[in-house]
Amino acid sequence: MKAHIAAAAPRAYYYGVTDGRAALLEVLNGFGITASAIAPGQLVRTVAQLDEPCAAAPVSGPAESLLLLDGVDGPALQALLAALRAREVSVDYKAVVTPHNRSWTVLELMEELKRERQAIREAQKQ
Repeated sequence: MKAHIAAAAPRAYYYGVTDGRAALLEVLNGFGITASAIAPGQLVRTVAQLDEPCAAAPVSGPAESLLLLDGVDGPALQALLAALRAREVSVDYKAVVTPHNRSWTVLELMEELKRERQAIREAQKQ
């Protein structure tokens, strides 16, 4: 008999989403994605630690918002992004959890996304 290993259920983590939070959660729920807010104290934790209990002192966080998706890719990711656009959910930065960024803190990830966006803007000017 073959052992069956269930894939982890898709998860989403969000930070700084105020306007449109209800719509964001409705869309994620519609895709069967469990969502958790990232508290300011979790910004200094690694992406891999987001599900662990947090006793970190609150820190001052960035003004930008973040949607971090874990276990969502390919056609499901494209459908999810289209659904968010259709509901006019605005999130400054969107990313997926990768083996590479799991060891980054949430703040480090947001800074990298900010640098990438700036590089794209600069390249478009040329």
